[in-house]
Amino acid sequence: MSQLDVFSDVVCPWCFIGKRRLEEALASLPEAERPTVRWHAFQLDPTFPEGKSVPSSQALARKFGGVARMKQLTAHVAEVAKGAGIHMNFEQQLQVNTRLAHRAVALARHDDANDANDANDAKKGGRRADVVVEALFKAHFEDGKDLANVEFVASVLDAAGVKDARARLDAGEGNDDVDGDLTAAAEFGVSGVPFFILDERIGMSGAQPKETFLAFLAEAKKSA
Repeated sequence: MSQLDVFSDVVCPWCFIGKRRLEEALASLPEAERPTVRWHAFQLDPTFPEGKSVPSSQALARKFGGVARMKQLTAHVAEVAKGAGIHMNFEQQLQVNTRLAHRAVALARHDDANDANDANDAKKGGRRADVVVEALFKAHFEDGKDLANVEFVASVLDAAGVKDARARLDAGEGNDDVDGDLTAAAEFGVSGVPFFILDERIGMSGAQPKETFLAFLAEAKKSA
């Protein structure tokens, strides 16, 4: 079975939209032709202080040259997101350092790998990581939750069935995984997200439409 590595950041709106469009494309394929999806960390702003959160509107206004321009751009993104079934609430969103959220995904990935090594649980492979990624996207973009709050992030892991979540986060688990993902992204030349790599051979960037995803998967299959 093919493997699709996805580099994304949980505070990237196009990554959330890209996830929805990828899911739509995969759902249209026979199960045997769907690649295994593996989520990897990418940080849009790794310099933001860990453990701190401020309204995203402040940073977006600075980035885009004022409140008026910021509102225009976020309204456009929100409209595109609505077409993917996402109801973005930019007014409630918080700017954070996403390392904690990415560590949470790494913990889920570890538990998924343990399942895959267990014949009784092999069919669960990838389940927890996808559940955690989805929950973090929704928490940030739709619910205005604080992804810098370790108690909240641990609760997301608990809900996904990740074992001993708070203790593992407190122990620093997942940091090496995040560092490894960031190094891999640099080696692959990933400078923006979402970015998709199939079988470590062929890459595609952006929240592409369903048809483009399907063409990408088909082309990769031909060149195998």
